[in-house]
Amino acid sequence: MESLVMPERNMRDIISGGALAALGVFVSVYAHATLSLGTLTRMGPGLFPFSLGILLVLFGLGILIPAFRTPDTMEKVNWRPLIVVTIAICLFAATVRPIGLIPAIVLMLLVSTLSERRIKPVELAILLVGVPLAAWLIFIVGLGVPLPLARWPF
Repeated sequence: MESLVMPERNMRDIISGGALAALGVFVSVYAHATLSLGTLTRMGPGLFPFSLGILLVLFGLGILIPAFRTPDTMEKVNWRPLIVVTIAICLFAATVRPIGLIPAIVLMLLVSTLSERRIKPVELAILLVGVPLAAWLIFIVGLGVPLPLARWPF
């Protein structure tokens, strides 16, 4: 009598796809419950987050379902980039109001480059000029977000 062997599953994709789908369900339910969706001809403030939540669910299922048929190929996780980039994002969130948009972006970029060991000075210079310029064009000029460009508290 043969023993039934359960096929290996890609647990990383199962967990990440499930988490993405769960986040999508949460966002859609929250947007539907708290904001007006409106109609397609007169969209309400909740239609965009609701739609993004549905897309998250679809992407999550697109990752989750094939993971049940593929073998697990867990490689070693490099924690340094995850930790450094998370710190950089939190640092940006904590400093954007006190010191302004441009210095907060520059600070975030400088900290986040510590996650990469092989960053070239030219690449860093392009980032330090390009990203703040793009943020200024998008958020200040394009969208009119009332954030100070630079505010020096000292």
